[in-house]
Amino acid sequence: MSFTPQSPPPHDRDDDPDVMHIGGSRGPQVRAVAQWFTATAAVAAALVGFFVWFGATVGWAMTLVGVMLAYMAAMARWAGGDR
Repeated sequence: MSFTPQSPPPHDRDDDPDVMHIGGSRGPQVRAVAQWFTATAAVAAALVGFFVWFGATVGWAMTLVGVMLAYMAAMARWAGGDR
């Protein structure tokens, strides 16, 4: 057991005063949002297509897919997700 003063443990915080965060362009953020929107639209279109293929009307299929996506977004938000 040592009774000598010990140095504080190193920390990995982002708010260190010697670290400078310089914001860059918003290109990657815009690209990520565009990719997310494109993927979501593609999945929604495929689901609507499947529902119409199996006999639902286009309006009913779009409403059902919209409710499904809204439910999933609400559950993701409630569970603590970012998107």
